[in-house]
Amino acid sequence: MLSLVVNETPWDDVIAERAAFSAAEILRREYSLMILVEINSDLANLGSSRDGPSIVIGAREIKVDQLKPYESLVNEIVEAALENAATNGIESLREPSTVYIQQPTIAA
Repeated sequence: MLSLVVNETPWDDVIAERAAFSAAEILRREYSLMILVEINSDLANLGSSRDGPSIVIGAREIKVDQLKPYESLVNEIVEAALENAATNGIESLREPSTVYIQQPTIAA
């Protein structure tokens, strides 16, 4: 089973969250992979800052560009998840593989 963990702040656009759910649906429907999408609000770390939203799948990090087409981001998440599964073999499908989506925080 693949696990997608979405870390977000209250000020972020929901594009990364929507893309994670869309990618999970594609992986379930087309590749018969069970996907767990977990949403974590980043309310505890309001003072921290990041370079921008990013999606981490295994050792690969995808920067989320708000100007990039939505479908392109979804396809990139799906490809990265499949590459991660192929790299780690069938064991990666039996054990949870975590996908982190990191959103930037804004210092108040």
